[in-house]
Amino acid sequence: MVTAGGVLLVTVLGTVVPLHAIACFRRFRDASSADPRARERLFVSTLPLKYTVAAGATALFVMEAEKGYGVPLLPPDLVHLAVALPFLGAIALGAVRTRSLLSSDDGRDQVTDALQRVAEVIPRTRGERHTWVIAAVSTGLTDELTYRAFALSFLAGIFGTRNVVAIGVVSSGLFGLAYLYQGWRGFVLTTMLGAALAVVAVASGLLTAIVMHVLIDLRLLVIPVGLAEAADAKRG
Repeated sequence: MVTAGGVLLVTVLGTVVPLHAIACFRRFRDASSADPRARERLFVSTLPLKYTVAAGATALFVMEAEKGYGVPLLPPDLVHLAVALPFLGAIALGAVRTRSLLSSDDGRDQVTDALQRVAEVIPRTRGERHTWVIAAVSTGLTDELTYRAFALSFLAGIFGTRNVVAIGVVSSGLFGLAYLYQGWRGFVLTTMLGAALAVVAVASGLLTAIVMHVLIDLRLLVIPVGLAEAADAKRG
C-alpha cells in the first residue's frame, strides 16, 4: 500500500506538478499586461497543489521512516550541521556579490544579463514582495517535505540506501521538472540545486534544508526593481 501510494505520488510529481506550473505561468503571461496583480497571483497560484502534495508526501515519509528509510529532521551533531555551512556561505556570498556588482555600470549589465531567465518572476511592488515572502516560506517547506523528505526516503526503499546516485538523480530530476516552466536551463539549474539540497537534508537534517531553500528564494528581494524591469525588457 505504501509503495503504491509512493508510486502514485511520484507519478504526480513527474506529470501533474510540472504541467500545472506551466499552465499557471502561461496564465500569468497572458494576464500580466492587463492585470496589475498578475505577478502576485502567480506567486500563490501553485501553493494549493504544493500543500496538497506535501501533505500526502509527509504521510508517506512517516511510513517510510518507520521502515528505516527516513531523512533526519535534525543533524545528529555539530559536525553534520557543518556540512551546510559552505552552502549557506555560497548563498550569502552570492547576495553580497550581486549588491557589489550593482555599484558599476558593467556590473549592472552582468546582473541584468544573468537575470533574464527569472526576470518575469522577480517581485517589484510592495504587495508583490510581501506575497513573495509568503510564497518563499511556503515553497521552502512544501518542496523539502516532498522532494527531500518523501522522495529520498521512498527512493531509498526502492533502490537501497547505498545506491545514492540513483536516489539523487531521480529525486533531483523530479524537483527540476517542477520548474520546467523556466525552460531547459531552469530545469538543469534547479536539478543541480535539488542535488545540493539533498546532500544538506541527509547530512544536516531536513529543517536545515528547509531554511536553506527559503533563503535561496528570498534572494530575489535584493534585486532592485529597475534592474528587474531592464532584464525583462532585454529578454523580450
